[in-house]
Amino acid sequence: MGKLAYRCVLILIVAATGTIINLPGPLASVIRVAAIPAILVTSVLILLRGSVRRLNSYYWALLAFFLWRILSYTWSVAPAETLAGFDRIFPEVVISLLVWETCRTREQTDGALQAFVLGGYILVISLAYNFAIGATSEDADRVAAGGFNPDDFLYLIPVPIAWYLATKAGTKNTVLSWLNYGYLLVAPMGIIFTAGRAAFVVALPIYAYILLS
Repeated sequence: MGKLAYRCVLILIVAATGTIINLPGPLASVIRVAAIPAILVTSVLILLRGSVRRLNSYYWALLAFFLWRILSYTWSVAPAETLAGFDRIFPEVVISLLVWETCRTREQTDGALQAFVLGGYILVISLAYNFAIGATSEDADRVAAGGFNPDDFLYLIPVPIAWYLATKAGTKNTVLSWLNYGYLLVAPMGIIFTAGRAAFVVALPIYAYILLS
């Protein structure tokens, strides 16, 4: 059951990082489709274990931030916009807790990081596709990945993760290793596709560290 829950969470990480496919009906997105089995199987795992993993200081800080965001609705000058932000924050908190519960070893944690990099590939492919067909976002005349804002630079976050996974001690020359090295070259294309100035600034210290290390 533990392995099944772990694999379900890995699929959820890939979907949550780079989901671009919408489905009809109540299962409106790949994230929801992936989240249902991940939550159900992890819940069963917790029941079988009879306990949940004790949270560390990071997760208590995460929950405190989430609670503060909820309470901020009471004093917000734009309650509707504040409420809309919960739709994005809540899934992130749930996924973080699922990762914490299922990834208990270094190998499992690295697997979750690898899933994040694979999700990044989906984002970049989405950007390349939209760029090729000339599709732009609704609120800006710029290319964006499906469901994302042109100013989002989520595709850059997996870059240091890919560098770590590709160069960590004991890494073998495998397909995943080449995919991780390849992401270092693919991710900057997102800056070109979106014409993202903020993304360019964010990328400078990341790649400077990689080149100098």
